[in-house]
Amino acid sequence: MKIKKILSFALYVSLATTALWSWAQAAQAPLERVTVSISPPAVVFNLQSALATEPRLAPSEQGLAERLKPLLAAARWNDAAALLSGDRAGRSAALLLVEGQVLLAQGRYGDALKVLELALNAQSDMPKAHRSAALAALKAGQADAARKHLVKAISLGAQDAQLFGQLAYLNLSAGAPFGAISGYQQALLLEPDGRQWQEGLLHALMSARQNEAALALAEELLIKRPKDTELWLLRAQLALQTGDEPQALASLEQAIALGEKRADNLMLAARVHLRQGSSERGGELIGRALGAGARFNDASSAIDWLIARGEYRAAELALKKAPASLSGAEQAKLFAARGAIAKAKGNDTAAKELLEKALKSAPDNGELLLGLAELYAAKGEAARAELYFVRAAALNGVRERALIGHAQLAIAGADWRKAAELLGEALKQNPARRDLVDNLAQLERLMARG
Repeated sequence: MKIKKILSFALYVSLATTALWSWAQAAQAPLERVTVSISPPAVVFNLQSALATEPRLAPSEQGLAERLKPLLAAARWNDAAALLSGDRAGRSAALLLVEGQVLLAQGRYGDALKVLELALNAQSDMPKAHRSAALAALKAGQADAARKHLVKAISLGAQDAQLFGQLAYLNLSAGAPFGAISGYQQALLLEPDGRQWQEGLLHALMSARQNEAALALAEELLIKRPKDTELWLLRAQLALQTGDEPQALASLEQAIALGEKRADNLMLAARVHLRQGSSERGGELIGRALGAGARFNDASSAIDWLIARGEYRAAELALKKAPASLSGAEQAKLFAARGAIAKAKGNDTAAKELLEKALKSAPDNGELLLGLAELYAAKGEAARAELYFVRAAALNGVRERALIGHAQLAIAGADWRKAAELLGEALKQNPARRDLVDNLAQLERLMARG
């Protein structure tokens, strides 16, 4: 009896430790950062004043200008573009600027940039043309060109929040948070209530690891906008960045209460809950994340960890909204998890059915083979149990545990010789297992008694 208990306990610990170890590694890894999109630069058109921009239109263009005015006033960009189409040779810089802004209004950013640069080739000291070209380049994804035109516009005397804010955004996107901080601060001097500049500055401070300043700004903004979900997410990210998980959790929960439904943020909140010991809430949020489109593989290690800790209610909540469309490997994980829960509840019949389903999707999964072997062994179905132990022993990752489990089965049947052979094979896999040496010695004494 002593041998049976020792071997059984060793197998149980081995099975549980694997799940706990894998989650422990995941739990110790840095928490994922909350993904919050920076608001894009505002697109501001000031086409009404384009015709008054220096240099003035050529006298020969005055008639065209008169026909353009009502179209621009009515924002009839397509009609204006049609009127301006044709050969650009000989056109004044002012008229090219108007055409560039019309193309910009149409969303034809690449074309707008080409025409605006033609205008600047004709006369380079036009701040309005540089700022319009910067906006076109920004929208066309040409960051270097946008920066060049923004800097030139500012050097020519243009001073407004949009210019500084757009330049700050480019600096932040290029990984230069300190330059971004300066730009956003300049924008806020000119437009103190500019929401995108406030949030841009918060992003920049966080990227520069100026945590105290970022925290002060976040708190100030939350007083003004307590129902702003994105601000709460930024507050959560800042708390994670400074290692304050309880505050991060409170901020994430506030964002969720305000309607945050993105799968990655729900999963992040779940992970923090599990790290803080709130298993049921963590399981519930995993379920909601899966319902919101999270990948099952992203949740399975946490679910396995809950099961290994005996948190079956939390695991059930996590599996409540499992995706309908899963790969074969993911289906195997799902059935295995549900099978483990059924087994823990004493429903061995359901557990076996679920594990068998899982095995069909993943026939070389050693953990499933061991789980089924244990179930059949517990039910006294030695032949079925032996079959699964033999299959598991052929797999490198679980060979040692399969040999020990098979030996336990042989001991239960009083087949000391077979048990000794199996334990000897297990000892070859792991010579440091002194407990196996002791058990082998006991088996040899039993065999010697005949």
